Amino acid sequence: MLRSYVSQINSPQVRTFGSILLVEADPLLGESRALLLSTLDLQVLRASSYYEMCKLSEAVTICLAAISLLPSEVEAQKVAAYVRRQWKSARILLLGTVKSDFDDPLYDEIVCPAFNPSGLVEASRRLLSGLGAHFSPQNESK
Repeated sequence: MLRSYVSQINSPQVRTFGSILLVEADPLLGESRALLLSTLDLQVLRASSYYEMCKLSEAVTICLAAISLLPSEVEAQKVAAYVRRQWKSARILLLGTVKSDFDDPLYDEIVCPAFNPSGLVEASRRLLSGLGAHFSPQNESK
């Protein structure tokens, strides 16, 4: 017991930043996008729909929500509105192309990863760096 107490004293304090929430209905796209987002060294939580996202524990902290606009922008708007209410400081990144009037306060940035997958990581890094100086993933300096 003393050994575990000493190891806690000697270990550096890691500030919890939160997780990335990926809401993607397509399982293959979800898998590849989750893999890309995992390069940011944060936990990536996946949901396939608004309903599934609402089942997340209230103890979860989301710092970035990446929300696919497919198959429905209406569904994406519901997800974005829920994220704004549940995790007020989270950044919202829409994935795809907006075809209708999408309420501006519901998102922070839009990227179309189908044409440029690295744009997903770049936009996510940019949004996360705006949250605070304590975000410094290992891959950021590369």
